[in-house]
Amino acid sequence: MYLRYYYATYEDDFGLKPKLIPLLEEVKRDQGMDYEALHTDGEKEQEHYDLFSNRSKILNRRTGQKVRKDLASVKGNPLLFQTVALMDEDVPQYYVKGKEECIEFLNKLLSRGQEYLRELLETDQRTLESDTIRDFRNSGVVKGQFKENVLVGLHDVKRKFETSKYTVPQYELAKNVAAKKIDLICERGGETWIFEVKKEFTSDSVEQALGQVLIYDYLFNEDNTTIKTRKGVIFGTNPLTGDWGHLLGKNEAFDNIQRVFAAYGIKVFVKGIDF
Repeated sequence: MYLRYYYATYEDDFGLKPKLIPLLEEVKRDQGMDYEALHTDGEKEQEHYDLFSNRSKILNRRTGQKVRKDLASVKGNPLLFQTVALMDEDVPQYYVKGKEECIEFLNKLLSRGQEYLRELLETDQRTLESDTIRDFRNSGVVKGQFKENVLVGLHDVKRKFETSKYTVPQYELAKNVAAKKIDLICERGGETWIFEVKKEFTSDSVEQALGQVLIYDYLFNEDNTTIKTRKGVIFGTNPLTGDWGHLLGKNEAFDNIQRVFAAYGIKVFVKGIDF
């Protein structure tokens, strides 16, 4: 993720730019988060505004503001100056607008870093992942007995508890540290599906999901040695539409990812394609 600062040239963004650029440099240096400063107007500004408008439902929920009110005039013309946005591959994930709001946002990011970002995005992420799980289960594409948030990785912890190497309090503490949590499993006909769920299909979420489902499958098999497993990853957005639908090479990139997952025995399920 990176930061994008939209500014107006008029009197250095009405006095904000000289204050914000040093803060952005500090965030880059101390938190390792890069930034870009963009002056947009006319057709270019409309193009950037559309990035926010297309994700207004998510952004409205995250910011508590209304994109169409916050980033546009009464007549609907885009007004992106004095806006700092948290971006992921040109997709806005969060934004603040206004002098004090931008400065406060960057100061919190400086002092709290990734913890602050997680607070901004975590609740929303859980909500969207829950929606994806619900839609996947209701689709019937995989049928069986579903369970969410299944703990794995407890093989060694349980063994130490059973041999009295851990007391009950020690066991509970060690369990909390060692355990991993599988988003979703489905038990059916002598086998169990292990699913990792991502709210969006992005390059970061794809790479995370690949590693996570392999780890969870291994740990599940270690905890349950007699159960045959299958592996799946569920994505809540379709990479062939929306913000990326117009890009050349999108189909080839998607096919590449599917081949990689298939090589590891992982089935990819994408909302809008598979369910």
